[in-house]
Amino acid sequence: MPPVTVHTFRLGAGPVRARNVHRPALDFKPYIKRLCSATNQRNLRDLSGIRALLYIAVLVREFPLHSRAPGRVLNTTLPALAAAGRLLGLRTS
Repeated sequence: MPPVTVHTFRLGAGPVRARNVHRPALDFKPYIKRLCSATNQRNLRDLSGIRALLYIAVLVREFPLHSRAPGRVLNTTLPALAAAGRLLGLRTS
């Protein structure tokens, strides 16, 4: 996938295996581990609720090289969402 391409991993209800190669990798491995850990430990399910959005906003602010929200409106509101998540005590680690 070309750099800066908007995409998602949402594929359906069943288990999925994916191969992801980042060049340069930078800190992608800790980012994806933190995303999986937060999703599983906080029972965020399909990542569609407001709580999941706040967790993801916090994570994206911690790892800005790896994620961008699809669209200017969400990208502009991301800092405020991350701040709200942190104020509510949401942590990804």
